[in-house]
Amino acid sequence: MRKFFVRSLQFACCLALVWVIGPTPSARANELILGCSGGFGIPCTGGTITNSGSNYSSTNIPLIESTGPNLSDTFTFVFNTSTNSAKISNGSETLLGTIQSFGVSGAGDTKVLTLNILWTSLPSGIQAFLGTPQGNDVTSVNFSLSSTLVKGASVNIDPTPEPVSLALLGSGFALIGAFIRRKAQEPF
Repeated sequence: MRKFFVRSLQFACCLALVWVIGPTPSARANELILGCSGGFGIPCTGGTITNSGSNYSSTNIPLIESTGPNLSDTFTFVFNTSTNSAKISNGSETLLGTIQSFGVSGAGDTKVLTLNILWTSLPSGIQAFLGTPQGNDVTSVNFSLSSTLVKGASVNIDPTPEPVSLALLGSGFALIGAFIRRKAQEPF
């Protein structure tokens, strides 16, 4: 009788795990890609980078969607590394983020500014597309040091895994491990 109860409990746990993990809508691997340059079909006209010591800021970098929930408008990207703020807006929708870290690379006059941004405020349509209320990205901005003009920009926003999803995944692995351990201890 005890063995029947244990097996029934294990079966119920496995079914619950499949039910919880299987239909989770936030388990999508969508990403929102915005940018400007020849590859994106929109020039980076008007976008500039200002350098003050070790800090960088931008004005009016135009971005258009490459992959995402079919946003039709042109967006404007501005950031300031001294305040760790980033903003993408098209007038009606605004994405707000916090710069976690940044670095500059490149030789000669052309530089690449790489920003790691946590997007904490996303419009509902983008949240639905990503499957989470927040997103992470690594943004690259190519610019000329002498003229401060932006030559290219790319913003790739990926979904941020939710702690609950990670906890469910971990508990599922723990249950599977316990089930395998139990099976290995049973005599043939």
